[in-house]
Amino acid sequence: MNSKKKRIVIICSIAIILLIVLTIFIVYRIQEANNVKNQDSSNVVDMKANADESKSKAMEAISNGNAEEGKGLLEEARDDYKKLNDTDNVIDTEAQLYSIDHPVAPAQD
Repeated sequence: MNSKKKRIVIICSIAIILLIVLTIFIVYRIQEANNVKNQDSSNVVDMKANADESKSKAMEAISNGNAEEGKGLLEEARDDYKKLNDTDNVIDTEAQLYSIDHPVAPAQD
């Protein structure tokens, strides 16, 4: 009877240790997933800011008469907006690129 109790105590101890190890592993994985999610959010914010800055610089270059530089910056911004699935800004930059590639002739009187 005494050896049967020892076996039960040993089995219960092993089960408790396994549960503790499993709990620690699960908590670690959750924290790791949260860190990745926070990094992804930070990357999205950075990419959006870079795209907006490229778009702004492109508008400035175009208004200063440098259409080629503006076109390059707009293409960079458009690519970032596509990666972000920002449809509104993709459409806007594509429209601006189209207007650079297809200038409107001045009206003749």
